[in-house]
Amino acid sequence: MFMFLGIMSHPHLKIFQTLSSRHGCESYLVRNFAELGFKEPTPIQRQGIPVLLSGRECFACALTGSGKTLAFVSPMLMKLKGIFFSF
Repeated sequence: MFMFLGIMSHPHLKIFQTLSSRHGCESYLVRNFAELGFKEPTPIQRQGIPVLLSGRECFACALTGSGKTLAFVSPMLMKLKGIFFSF
């Protein structure tokens, strides 16, 4: 974790494969990112995904096309799998 303006923050996501090793993301989801052409996370994804996966709220502002949707949806997809397949 890092300290930013007195607030603890999580290490940035450098590569999508870290989602599997650090956050327990299913390998097929990371593979789908690669197949869709996502080579490495954009700055908004690097910072937003770890925060959202930790259960914290995230407010972000970035340009159109910067990857905000994937940054906010990928943690949801990871959590949904646990909800639907835990029964």
